[in-house]
Amino acid sequence: MSEHESEPRPPQEFGKPFRAYILSGGEAKRAGGVNKSFIKIEGRTIIEHQLGRLTSIFGSEIVLVTDRSEDYAAYELRTIRDVTESEVPGALVRSALRGILTALLDNPDGWSFIIANDMPWPDAELVGRMWRRARGGGQDPGLAPGLD
Repeated sequence: MSEHESEPRPPQEFGKPFRAYILSGGEAKRAGGVNKSFIKIEGRTIIEHQLGRLTSIFGSEIVLVTDRSEDYAAYELRTIRDVTESEVPGALVRSALRGILTALLDNPDGWSFIIANDMPWPDAELVGRMWRRARGGGQDPGLAPGLD
């Protein structure tokens, strides 16, 4: 067990939400239209790999940003759809930045760990360093998590 796994989870530790967001909003053109979350690697889908790691870190504080929530019904995740131009003037259409904006708007007073749906193995050590840095200095842990 690594050092950060024995620590309290961030939502309790910081007194404000520290959530993981999985972005799944693309058209998967380079993947032939296949939703990358459901590509199997080592016998499990990418979303299963992600949830295995993220659940041990974030518990139930995992949110899926997608316009296809029905595809994920079996996973019992909270899902939110991407913001639209009418909701946020100037929001980038069909862009990963729109998913990031959506996650940040969902958690305006907390900290967010944001990952794309095609990254099967989130680095738990990186998240742990981000927690410790944020706890130690009260600063935004996403600015430079690896620098001391």
